[in-house]
Amino acid sequence: MTRLEGRQMLLGLQPLVPSAEFDVGPSTDASLGTADGGDAGIVTPVGTFCYARPIGSDGKLWFGFGVGGLAGGAFEFNDDWIGRYYLTELEFSALAAAGSLGYRLNDQWSIGGGVLIGNGVLREEAAINNVLDSIPDGLLEVDDTALGIAAAGSVLYEPTDRTRRNRSPTSKGFWRMSTSPSRSRRGWSCCVLRHTRRRIGPSFRYGWSGSG
Repeated sequence: MTRLEGRQMLLGLQPLVPSAEFDVGPSTDASLGTADGGDAGIVTPVGTFCYARPIGSDGKLWFGFGVGGLAGGAFEFNDDWIGRYYLTELEFSALAAAGSLGYRLNDQWSIGGGVLIGNGVLREEAAINNVLDSIPDGLLEVDDTALGIAAAGSVLYEPTDRTRRNRSPTSKGFWRMSTSPSRSRRGWSCCVLRHTRRRIGPSFRYGWSGSG
């Protein structure tokens, strides 16, 4: 951003259009049905806002701020699909805000650094197979929110007007989520829920890292 001229602002909006389809294999247990769940992808809008401006009259020190979607996606299968006891709905979204400072040392070199804070939201649902066929499936839900933080640095070298070299290492950041599954429409599903708790475990995490 130290190569910009004057205040700059960027707004962006785009849709995520995922597609996820499941093929039923010939060896699938017939008691689960034959439904493939349909196309589970859910269209999700993603927005971005970025702003940068110089600080001071000499234009060497710059401040930048940005907000946008860092990661995410959503899927929802039909209630009767054969994999409903593993997953029926999944939503994960991460909104990040970043602030940074950059300084132009001379005509060739610039340095910078910043901090990124991300908020991650996870929601997952799966059906529970009750013991008696006359009882509807139960519902297992996992829902949690967590904050993650990462730091970044940057070095820019511009040997000519048409050549720029940049190195921007970023520390690893994680959303550490730990929650207990909840259930509804219980029926005769206690033993299945205990098994599911062991399979999920006490905690899980999503994260990001990168360099450029």
